Amino acid sequence: MRSQIAPAELDEGAAKARGLREWFRAFVQKNKGRPLAAKDLRALDALNSVLKRDEQHGAIVADASASSGLAFAMQRRHPTAESLLMPIVEALAKLVCEEDFTYVKACEGPTCTLLFPDHTRGHARRWCSMASCGNRAKVAAHRARLREGKGG
Repeated sequence: MRSQIAPAELDEGAAKARGLREWFRAFVQKNKGRPLAAKDLRALDALNSVLKRDEQHGAIVADASASSGLAFAMQRRHPTAESLLMPIVEALAKLVCEEDFTYVKACEGPTCTLLFPDHTRGHARRWCSMASCGNRAKVAAHRARLREGKGG
């Protein structure tokens, strides 16, 4: 693809991807904690306008899990840098349509900007990842307790 598309066009596509990321982050921050409804459709015009430009086509492909070894699948053409946004936009659209925003949360990590759906039973998840932000929070709390113990 790099040989077919000018670097400036790829840079422009990357800038659009970053802009889309920031728009979507703001959308989720505004709407997290409540279910989405048909009235929210207008706020999703940014996604729908990109989805309208998609270049998909069907194809028969090899699929070991199918009884015949063949399956029908949708594939994309990527003639432009902007077309690289399509899988991202499709994933965002599926998230909006399939995820209950009532359980979408922002990570409580002080420097983390990640959002996540809380699928835990009690919906008490606080961090994007226990291995990173959760661990940092627990280490910080432990150190604070140690400081309090030494200072008191």
